[in-house]
Amino acid sequence: MEYKVALAQMNSIVGDVEANLEKMVSLVGRAKDEGAKLTVFPEMCVSGYMVMDGKDFKTFYQCAETIEGSSVETMKKQAKKNDMHIIFGMPLESNEVEGKFYNSSILVEPQRESSRL
Repeated sequence: MEYKVALAQMNSIVGDVEANLEKMVSLVGRAKDEGAKLTVFPEMCVSGYMVMDGKDFKTFYQCAETIEGSSVETMKKQAKKNDMHIIFGMPLESNEVEGKFYNSSILVEPQRESSRL
């Protein structure tokens, strides 16, 4: 059985979640057009990678969302619309422990309402 995977290379704009999501939506559409069933995005693509050498944690915290946040919802809609699994990275704020944040990789699936870490 063949299964086409798209590896989405993109330069995220640090701190501009909206612009990065727009790029991601476009790349998912392109991957769908090329027959992919899974699109894999880079680490921290939603927020841009800003914590090199620990220099910009403020932006990391500002861009963090919970798993129920709008960025994950946007990508869940894209997964369903394009019948595609999507893996992407973002800063995630814990639902269980206040003030705890993670550099996370999220999987959204076309047939599931929930997301996986």
